[in-house]
Amino acid sequence: MPPTGVSVRAIDNKKRIISDSPKMALQEVQRGYLFMLEHIHEEAQLFGYLCRVCEAPFCDDEKKDMRDGKGYFKKKELLKRLISKGENACKEFLEKFKGFQNLFSQFQNAVQSVTNADGIQQNAFLTHDKLVDYEELLLEEMEPTAIADILYCHAVLSSDEHDAIDKMSNRRDKAKKLITKIGQQPDKIPVLCHALEQSKCSRAVEYIRNKTSNGPSYSSGINPEKCVRFNFRKNLKNFRDCISKKSLLDNLIKKCKVASTGDLEPKESYLIKTGLRNGKGGCVCILELTEQRDLSLLKKLVERLDKRRKDGKEASN
Repeated sequence: MPPTGVSVRAIDNKKRIISDSPKMALQEVQRGYLFMLEHIHEEAQLFGYLCRVCEAPFCDDEKKDMRDGKGYFKKKELLKRLISKGENACKEFLEKFKGFQNLFSQFQNAVQSVTNADGIQQNAFLTHDKLVDYEELLLEEMEPTAIADILYCHAVLSSDEHDAIDKMSNRRDKAKKLITKIGQQPDKIPVLCHALEQSKCSRAVEYIRNKTSNGPSYSSGINPEKCVRFNFRKNLKNFRDCISKKSLLDNLIKKCKVASTGDLEPKESYLIKTGLRNGKGGCVCILELTEQRDLSLLKKLVERLDKRRKDGKEASN
């Protein structure tokens, strides 16, 4: 039996559950947001209806671009206007949408894939307590606009939060905002993992999966403190730009409880020496960040120390 307030109808000879409640219509449109963003233009009549319902303030050329599959950001604005009009407007739109049977069937499949969270939970490769360990990697690698769209479909972001992120011009700031948001909702980590995979953030996904399975790349008998000390000058070069220094300082603050420098930007030499003063924990922090930024460089640092050790020489500064 279907749930109360829901009717069962046949679409493409398959039974699907379609909401008859206006309270569910907005949620259904939000879940299908990405699908409509990519496909709504395929039915010219439906697209024209959407423009009229939303009282879209677009010129004829902009509407033509959208009908031709272009105008990505204008289509986002159009769909958000529909959602902002509330549940009744979304319900009326869905009733109209049902008249385009083939596209609506695909839409329902897309909505169902968002609704079904079982697979997302099972495929999570990151845990909340490890999010901070991979923050720098995610800041560098993730595509925040695409990920924000996916998180919005899964109701991790509200419409206002989604709009605010869309309006941000700096990619790294967008990514930081998303990571902070996920950090406040530990149960949404699997959705972030799903979004990273769907947005083809392959390097970060592969790195995190391998790191979880195999452990750190420098663990084979290498002393982290000796590795950082012996490669001191190369570490200075690696962390000399402003973004790298800020990332290292943030990691030292989080993991080693190092005092913040406030608005003062510390020199890279101060940061490397601070890591060394904090012993193994501080040096592991430096090596992990190096690994996330440039795995080939970390391997070179480890190989240099390993060669010196095999040559029978004491690793020193």
